[in-house]
Amino acid sequence: MSLSRTLPRAAFHARAALVAAALAVLAACNGGGGTGSGPVVAVAAAGRLERGATVTLSATRDGVAIPPAEVTWSATPADAVTLTADGHATFLRAGNVTISASASGDAGHADFTVAVPPTVVFDRVVSGNRDIWSVSLDGGELTRITTDPGDDQDPSAAHGLVAFTSFRGGSADIFTVPLTGGANTQLTSAASFETSPSLARDGTKIAYTSDVTGLSRVWVMSSTGSGATAATGNFGQAGSIEAGPSWNPGGTGIAFVSTASGGAQLYTASVPGGPPAQLTGTTSTASVEPAYSPDGTRVAFTSDRDGDTEIYLVTVATGAVTRVTNRPGADAQPAWLPDGRLVYTVFTGGTPSLRWLDPAAPADVHNIPTGTGDAQRPSGVL
Repeated sequence: MSLSRTLPRAAFHARAALVAAALAVLAACNGGGGTGSGPVVAVAAAGRLERGATVTLSATRDGVAIPPAEVTWSATPADAVTLTADGHATFLRAGNVTISASASGDAGHADFTVAVPPTVVFDRVVSGNRDIWSVSLDGGELTRITTDPGDDQDPSAAHGLVAFTSFRGGSADIFTVPLTGGANTQLTSAASFETSPSLARDGTKIAYTSDVTGLSRVWVMSSTGSGATAATGNFGQAGSIEAGPSWNPGGTGIAFVSTASGGAQLYTASVPGGPPAQLTGTTSTASVEPAYSPDGTRVAFTSDRDGDTEIYLVTVATGAVTRVTNRPGADAQPAWLPDGRLVYTVFTGGTPSLRWLDPAAPADVHNIPTGTGDAQRPSGVL
C-alpha cells in the first residue's frame, strides 16, 4: 500500500517537504555544493588564514583524499585569492572567501575568514631621516608614525602606545606616541642618554637604559615619565654596565644584558630591585638584545657564539639554548609577535631589512616589504 493512500494528501505533501528540507540540511553540513547525486567533496586548508599567506588545500570524498591532479579549484570572490593547480591558495586580501573543489562530477566548498596579518613597528630611513613606521607582515598598511627632523629609533609598541628613542633635542631621550600617530610626548630630558625603551604589555611602565650615573644601567618609569627608578639596585661590579631591557609578559620583571660576569650575558630580575639571575652561561662570546616570548617561557637573543651573528632562544626554566637562524650574514634584533612568531633584522651587504619566521619551522623565512630605505629594530605590537 502506498504512502499516498494511507495518509491524507495534505499530510503526504507535508511529509515530503520535511524530507526534502532534511536532505538540504545534510548537504549543507557536508560542505554544500554537491552536484547530481554524487558524494559531497569536503575542502580543508592547512596554514595561516591571513592576507599574504599561502595555504595548502586538500579535498576528500567520503573521507578519502582525492589526488591533487583530479581536483579543479575555484574561489569566490575570484580576485581574493590566487589558486594553483597543485592545491595552494595565496590570500590577496582580508575578508571572507569561499574555495570550491570539483572532481569527477562531485563538488564541495568551504568558507574561510582571512585576517589582516599582525603589525610591526620599526625605524626606517627615508630621504636621510630616520623615523618610526608601522607595517603589516605582508607589507600592507605601511604608515609613518613620527615626522620630526631629528632621528627617531628603537621603538617598542604595546597597548596602543609606542615608546622610542629620539635625538631631536641633541641627546637621546625617551618619547611616546600613539600607535595611530599624533602628538609626541617627551618623557626624559636629562643631559644623559636614555635609550632602548621597552613597554610593559599593559602600557603602564617603560624599562630603558640610562647613563645618568656615569655608567649604562637599566631604569624603569611609568609610561607618563614619572617615578624613574634604577631597576637592579647595586647589582654588578664596579664598572659593569647594563643594556637592552625586555619586560616579561606580566610586567613583573625584565630580561637584560649585563657585564657583571665579565662579558655581556643575559640576566633576569624582578622589578624593581630584585636580585638578578644569570640566564646565559659565561662564555667568551656576547649574548645581547633579549626579547621575552609572549608566554614568558623563552627569551630570544643575538649572539655570535657559533661564529656568525645569529638569533637564539634560551629557555628561562632550564637555560637550554637553541639556534633559530642559520645563514651567512648577520641576523639580529629579535622581537616577538603576540602569536609566537619572531620578527628580526637581517643585514645583507650591510643593508638592513626585516623578516619573520615561526620558531617551530625556522627554515621557512619571510621578507617583510617596507619600501625603499633601510629598516631595522622591529617590535611586535603587543
